[in-house]
Amino acid sequence: AVQFLDGDIMPMRNMDPLFSLPSFAACPGKISALNSGYLMARPSCTIFADLVQLHVLKHSGHIPWNASTGWGVRGMTWQNGNGRWHRDWNFYGSQHEQGLLWYYFRFVRRDMHIITKRSTTRVKPKSTLAKAGLLVPPPPQASSIHTHTIPTGKLDAVRAGGVPCLGVLRNQRSYIHFSGLMKPWIRQAACEKQPLPQPSYVHGVASNWSSLERSDKPHTLRGHKELWACEFAELSQIVGDELEMHLLKKPPKMGFTYTDEAQ
Repeated sequence: AVQFLDGDIMPMRNMDPLFSLPSFAACPGKISALNSGYLMARPSCTIFADLVQLHVLKHSGHIPWNASTGWGVRGMTWQNGNGRWHRDWNFYGSQHEQGLLWYYFRFVRRDMHIITKRSTTRVKPKSTLAKAGLLVPPPPQASSIHTHTIPTGKLDAVRAGGVPCLGVLRNQRSYIHFSGLMKPWIRQAACEKQPLPQPSYVHGVASNWSSLERSDKPHTLRGHKELWACEFAELSQIVGDELEMHLLKKPPKMGFTYTDEAQ
């Protein structure tokens, strides 16, 4: 088995016990049915070929992807990492690997663990497991899929290896995920060394800085105003010119709070 961790994940305990989970395992994200920052899987050349072919079929137009049917299941429901239910395929990464993995293991293979901080759902087929190679089967009927939900804390693998999801309490989590741009090993270096640009929007929120500039408390690094300008530059490089228009419509709060809005 293999555990895949994003490069901005820092393990907080020995995660080896999670290898004992018997099927593909993943957690939902705050804004997605599946967060591909952490995955537990067993390598399979056949399943890999299935995933590659599905990707090709979708991007060649043979799978007419839309927010209603997605990769091939109409009216699909999913639960985010905070326990809120959503409908259809309108979630972050649904057209890419997060949607592809969710569709394949949830609806084609029908064999996965969906782990949240409170409960874990084991998805299994009631009939013979879908064979790899049958890439686009008819949308499965509810009667063909068996789901069993138990408290996550009752899983032996999780009790020993921690809960590999976002938003978990410190004493229960497997790792810390520095998602977005909040990465302690790059922000300080980038903001101290790079020249600070002054995009037009920076001048539009100057009044919000007045109380901070009058404060007698010493600011870390180069001060809140300069850090804001630096973060704006970082976000602009990733999101592009649309970022400034987005922030003009909804002015941000002070501090590092823009990444989620930009995503």
